[in-house]
Amino acid sequence: MRNVKRIFIILILLLITIFVYSAPVESGSISFKGLIEPGLYFFVSELNPQIYNLIANQDLQPDGEGVEIGTWTLRVDNPPIEETNYGVTYSYEPLTAVGIEDTIDFIILEKTEDDVTIEQKLDQGSSAVTISSTPGLNIVTRILSARLTAEGVVSAVNAAASEDYTSNITVALSTE
Repeated sequence: MRNVKRIFIILILLLITIFVYSAPVESGSISFKGLIEPGLYFFVSELNPQIYNLIANQDLQPDGEGVEIGTWTLRVDNPPIEETNYGVTYSYEPLTAVGIEDTIDFIILEKTEDDVTIEQKLDQGSSAVTISSTPGLNIVTRILSARLTAEGVVSAVNAAASEDYTSNITVALSTE
């Protein structure tokens, strides 16, 4: 029985020694951080690249529907917690041709994909787009059409004949 007590005491001393010496002398903490960046994509595409008859095409007249010339799409993946506002600005000049002094005014029409909302966009005109904090993909697409102004029709009727009337339209995205 004495040996059992001795073994028991030795085991207790051994366990105490193990726990005392295995306890950390100092400790620290590590932070593990992660992020999910919102994917931001802005695409501008040309539609129907062709030469339009500026006088005979009824869709180009001031009361016409316009001719579809392009689209833009804004896609935001995993948006931030708060709503984010973007601006889409249009920059363009009247139709002109190299070596010809005539200029022909037109406007851009911005349409939703379902043609419910149609807005006129003059040079330096812009559109506001709000992306909500809805998780996943947030996609906004607009269809761009062009049509002549009343002044543009008069200019076209009186302008020199040419297949080279052109206007470069810049569609730019910015955050507000």
